[in-house]
Amino acid sequence: SYQEGQVGKLSKRDLLQAIGAFTGLAAASYLGISRLNISPDLSLIRPRPFEAQRQLPEISDWGSFGSEQINANYDQILAWYQRMAKAVALKTYSIGQSYGTKQKIFTVSSAPIETAGEKTYLAILSRVHPRERTAGAVADAVYYSLIQQGLPDDFVAVIVPVVNPDGLDREMQVPGTGYKNNHAFAYTYERPAFSDITACTNSEEEVPGADINRNFPMGGDPEVKASYLARASKSNPCSDKFGGDQLALEPETQAVMDFIQLLQSVGRVGAVIDFHGYIGKVIRPNHQSTENEKLVNVYAQSVGYESIPVSYLASQGGTAVDWVAAQGIPVFGVETQGGGEGYVAGENSRSVKFYEDDPAFLRTEIPKHIKATQAVVKALTN
Repeated sequence: SYQEGQVGKLSKRDLLQAIGAFTGLAAASYLGISRLNISPDLSLIRPRPFEAQRQLPEISDWGSFGSEQINANYDQILAWYQRMAKAVALKTYSIGQSYGTKQKIFTVSSAPIETAGEKTYLAILSRVHPRERTAGAVADAVYYSLIQQGLPDDFVAVIVPVVNPDGLDREMQVPGTGYKNNHAFAYTYERPAFSDITACTNSEEEVPGADINRNFPMGGDPEVKASYLARASKSNPCSDKFGGDQLALEPETQAVMDFIQLLQSVGRVGAVIDFHGYIGKVIRPNHQSTENEKLVNVYAQSVGYESIPVSYLASQGGTAVDWVAAQGIPVFGVETQGGGEGYVAGENSRSVKFYEDDPAFLRTEIPKHIKATQAVVKALTN
């Protein structure tokens, strides 16, 4: 009976209780999360008895698989995860929606997200920057393999396959442009229409929008935060460094933050892995706990990458790694390598192809990340 048009008439408590009733989040009414962006129409959530899992088939050719995922649009990725969910009784949830395309930011879980029991969660984030296509394909393969090979008891693997639907939509239209979201800002001065990828005329600039991975709160570093805010209020929204006018303003940022906090409230978040490309590094927090360092080393040694601090890539802060680490959760980013030459130059920077659809490369790259993630799961359960 909770229709979209009625949402404004509901109290927060009523809405959260309704969500809890439908999704199994029985304690959602008291979680106290201010921006819980689970969509009220629940169209992605198809409640059914949680059946015993049937085995997913092994994938014999990771090269062909990776090539398909590299070239998949939002609808194809959603359909692929829904087919997998139906085959082995995974759970799908809508945790928010993008600003421009209004497409749902969805998550897939190997078990119902619930408050009962002591569960350890491994959370995977993917396609924050959808033009980093190899990273998205690797994340899909890693999650598929986790489910296919089976998980330890009381261990739950969750993935947000498309954190940035706006960016993916752009990337499918013009390769190389799928980096930021499609938020039409109007806070500090007159700016171009953010739905128009031609609004930024300088060939050295990006399309308009905010980089979600520069929009997360910094977690207690006032000097970095002050620097960020001073720059954000003056910077050009066409710049590839533009992270938004206000920290944690973007709906995609809010969806990720709320979801991680939700997992914290119902269990132990053992680790968060954020997949990107293309420099072949593991990205660690600037200040990490002993447990965090252990997991970073496990992944880096298994995959054969060097680990570097997040400040090496984002000195201004605002990344998911920055924020998750500030929550006391072990976290690291994975910058996958790119195949072939890595890019093909076009007429200008917005025509650059930031990926190489190279099945031969993917056949060797994807299994390395599957093995490394399995090693992290083993470390978390020992």
